[in-house]
Amino acid sequence: MDRFGEVYGIIKPFIQPKISNKEEGDSDEESYSEEYKKHLEIFIDQCYECLSLAWSADHETQELHQEEVCTTLSQALSRSQRRTQLVILKSLQKIVKTMYIFGKDGMSEAEALKLSTVVGTVLKQTRPCSEKMVQVSVQHEALNLIEITLNRLLEVGVDMPDIVPTLSVTCHTLNTLATEGKTEIRDQARSCHVDVTQLIDKWKPPENETEELLVEDIEEEITEGDD
Repeated sequence: MDRFGEVYGIIKPFIQPKISNKEEGDSDEESYSEEYKKHLEIFIDQCYECLSLAWSADHETQELHQEEVCTTLSQALSRSQRRTQLVILKSLQKIVKTMYIFGKDGMSEAEALKLSTVVGTVLKQTRPCSEKMVQVSVQHEALNLIEITLNRLLEVGVDMPDIVPTLSVTCHTLNTLATEGKTEIRDQARSCHVDVTQLIDKWKPPENETEELLVEDIEEEITEGDD
């Protein structure tokens, strides 16, 4: 029985970003004991993991929740500590790996646009986790997610030019890691770079802007999203 909607409804309040009320003098979290905070962090990690474990194989359920779930998980990366980032990245890997829409025959233009939005969000928010100064364990899982996402995109049977700007930024990051990253992740970054370059060449329109401009545009979007 498909119960993902119920599970997500229970978990959602715990993983959504909280609105700060510090200006009004409300600071309940400051009064929490360190032990309570530790248990709360573990509980939140389990919530993120539970989403991937409960992820539905039903196509209609996936269509209903895939954009919101991927966006919620991806945006949580930037406000999470390393341990939680690892949990989120692994959960996203499982979800992206099993999303049926990538291999759907006869994908409509609207579905392709929706998929571009989901993939764009995942890749944009994953980028800070794969940069040079991040711990290798996080970089490795971020690259695993990028690799899975790119491999799924190679299955898509329709053109997706809307995703090219985001792919160009990912290409830039991978190139940096492949040349300047730690030894243990250089080969992985090089492999992903080959796939992303193939996708860019496949989908970029003739009048495509330069990579430098694309990188600047996406970086601006990421900065605005953090605000």
